[in-house]
Amino acid sequence: MKNKLLKNKFFIIGALLVFGIFFYKLSVVDLSFGDDPWFRKYTSESIFSFITWRWETWSSRVILEGILLLMLKLPVIVWKTITALMFVLIFYSFLKIIKRRNNIFFILITIWMICSIDFELFGGAGWYATTINYIWVFALGIYVLSFLLDFIKGRNIKKYQWITVGISLLVATNQEQMCAIILGFYLLGGIYSYFKTKKVDYKILAIIIVCLLSMGIHLFAPGNGVRKISEMSTFYPEYIHLNILQKLYLGIVTTISPFLQLWNWPLFSFFILVAISGIIRRDKKLYLFSFIPLIVYFLEQKLFEYGFAGFLNPINFYLYTNGVEVGVPSISKTAIFVTILIVVLLLLTQFIVYKGVGMKCSVIVGVILIAGICSRLILCLSPSVFASGMRTFIFMYFLICIGSLYLLNEMIKQEVNK
Repeated sequence: MKNKLLKNKFFIIGALLVFGIFFYKLSVVDLSFGDDPWFRKYTSESIFSFITWRWETWSSRVILEGILLLMLKLPVIVWKTITALMFVLIFYSFLKIIKRRNNIFFILITIWMICSIDFELFGGAGWYATTINYIWVFALGIYVLSFLLDFIKGRNIKKYQWITVGISLLVATNQEQMCAIILGFYLLGGIYSYFKTKKVDYKILAIIIVCLLSMGIHLFAPGNGVRKISEMSTFYPEYIHLNILQKLYLGIVTTISPFLQLWNWPLFSFFILVAISGIIRRDKKLYLFSFIPLIVYFLEQKLFEYGFAGFLNPINFYLYTNGVEVGVPSISKTAIFVTILIVVLLLLTQFIVYKGVGMKCSVIVGVILIAGICSRLILCLSPSVFASGMRTFIFMYFLICIGSLYLLNEMIKQEVNK
């Protein structure tokens, strides 16, 4: 036991640091706003009767809402402790994915990455409601995803890990965005595993089936249909008249606008690493391209900061508005041009990573980034695309952090092996 603790001492110190940082931050937040006061009104009811009522009238997230009501029934220190531990689980899973659990450099970088996301996002709809529906869900979801490579490589999983993965999967897939993320990654992993081994991996298949069942529950739960009608009436009456192209347009502009107006440390860090990946190739021609994404992002932020980004108003409008004001959106030529420019910029980052680090790294980083973007774009399928606010970006920001850590890890491995 003593040897095991000594072997993992840097990880343990890092985990305690993460726990301490977030336990302290959670101790000074305002717990009196958002959805939390509404849920507190029902703490005298039984959890079963509450989630049954919610299933029929509002939401398919019965597991998460049951947990939320339970946390509100208990002393606040229970919620703070478990939520801080969920941040530790994110920290652990990130390091597990890149296989750097006891590397002090990656421990510090991972802590910085997690802390670089704006903490206020985690309380957007009330601290209990947002942390349970997003931080707990992401922590459990990324824990499930951290085993995907183990399954592909045929590594043995211990019995207690099967239990923790199973419980984590049930809770994480009770949230629609995370259910789609896990399903997407495991589908890709299952396809890759099949072509590699010519066999169906039943462990991966089992997780895919659970995700599909959970997705079916979200699609056909009676409460979700009721909520959609209510949200449409309250937040976005014109949503019913939108065609699929207009909904996709809304998804794109509401996803782009925060990145154009708000400084984003995870994205800035990613562009720095992309530039470094081009430099280490020691190819003078690649140098010319390596800094383009970083420079474009930095200049755009400075243009907006000093009031010279008025040409982006057709997109920036969508950050501080609502569905009632938008009505049926008119598709802007500026938005189309900027979207194309962003796609070209992302393709350029992939080209730089491909030339600098290799095809495998470029593909994996690309898949992670696409998953992050899609996790936010799917909000276009909901009339609450505006009402849900910035909390719907949480998964995307965390996935950018994973992509950055993976890229950094591959760069270091490549340099060491030279």
